[in-house]
Amino acid sequence: MSQISEPQAVSEPRLKGIGGWLILMSIGQVLGPLQILRGMIEEYSSLPEGTAAAYPMAMLGDAAIRLAFIGFLVYTAFLFFNKRTEFPGMFVKTYVASLLLPFVIGAWVTITSGINTMANLATADFLWPYLATVAIGGIWVAYVLNSERVRNTFVE
Repeated sequence: MSQISEPQAVSEPRLKGIGGWLILMSIGQVLGPLQILRGMIEEYSSLPEGTAAAYPMAMLGDAAIRLAFIGFLVYTAFLFFNKRTEFPGMFVKTYVASLLLPFVIGAWVTITSGINTMANLATADFLWPYLATVAIGGIWVAYVLNSERVRNTFVE
């Protein structure tokens, strides 16, 4: 007599690894620090000649703040590519830091130079890209905090 076996439940593969939307995030993890560095170089090269000599504390502080943020982004990318459990939390922290960065830099430069650079933060040239960053970054934060793939990938 042949035995009839019960059908085996087919389990769906767990979403895991750098795939799906995490591929786009991996591109951002590499390009983000490079983009900030490029923007920094472009901004400094567009300043009037003699600005660094006239306002050394403002310039050095600005550069230090930006380079520290780039270091923060590189560390976050390290956590991402090594699939560390700390990545989701660090990603949220880098998002919050990216939102605060223009205000911290603006305050530093205003305090150390006496020039009200904070007024630049109330212009459309700043506000529209900033609001786009808030929205797009907020979507990525929601994804990182709620994604099954993220929960299954960052486990080491």
